[in-house]
Amino acid sequence: YLESVPELTYHYEVFGYDENASVLEQQASIEVNASASSPTGTYPISVSGGLAANYQFTHQGATLLVNKANQTISFAQDFNGTFLGQDPIDLNATASSGLPLYYHSSHPEIAEVNGTQLLIHWVGEVVLTALQDGNENFLPTTLERSFEIHDVDAPNITLLGSDEIHLEAGRPYLDQ
Repeated sequence: YLESVPELTYHYEVFGYDENASVLEQQASIEVNASASSPTGTYPISVSGGLAANYQFTHQGATLLVNKANQTISFAQDFNGTFLGQDPIDLNATASSGLPLYYHSSHPEIAEVNGTQLLIHWVGEVVLTALQDGNENFLPTTLERSFEIHDVDAPNITLLGSDEIHLEAGRPYLDQ
């Protein structure tokens, strides 16, 4: 599927008296009713014609098999720096066939797929798989992306100022 039809060829058998195809008055023709965009399936190849004195032609048919095409998934999204607490991530993989994709998370308790969004629930390693099941013309395909979801480090808070703590304005509190 989506590949050009190969060149169709034929050959002659059983010429007599050291003769060859040069004695033909008319060459045979060969054709198939299929193209690069023909759906997968089997197509008859027909041979007809051919004319020569002292020869009778018997044509042998054949078939052209159009197989399902391969497809690929492009998924260039960068998951480095993914962290707990961030907004849902819109997933943007595409299939070369143009067919729709779906996604699967190896650990939905860490990162859950919701349609075309990835929801971050916890920290850890995740394998995110983009899948396309194929159809009557395309084979199925998958692509895996492994990444780690990190925790956000708690900030260090430093208090600056006097060592005195005041209970009321102007009266210091003394720790005894």
